[in-house]
Amino acid sequence: MSTALIEGLNANLSSSYAGAGLIFHDCETGKVKTGIHSHYDDLAQLPAATRAKIWLYGYQPGELPDAVADGFRGFVRPGQRFDLSRHRELETDLALPGL
Repeated sequence: MSTALIEGLNANLSSSYAGAGLIFHDCETGKVKTGIHSHYDDLAQLPAATRAKIWLYGYQPGELPDAVADGFRGFVRPGQRFDLSRHRELETDLALPGL
């Protein structure tokens, strides 16, 4: 994804991102960017405040980048559940190790 496209997406989505408390975002993690979904490397360029709200999903099999170290909530694991009715409590719960 080009820098201009990323900047355009950031500008178009920034108000939605700012108003969201939690974001689930599909992403690619493969070596080749297909352009079908946002690539992890491109999402990693989002502002830190936005990345801190994002759970990533839809990634390719294989070794994954350290999403938490890069400022994301992490990668959603198969079978992982989220109780969105408890969003405020959920934000605290998700910070616990082992999730």
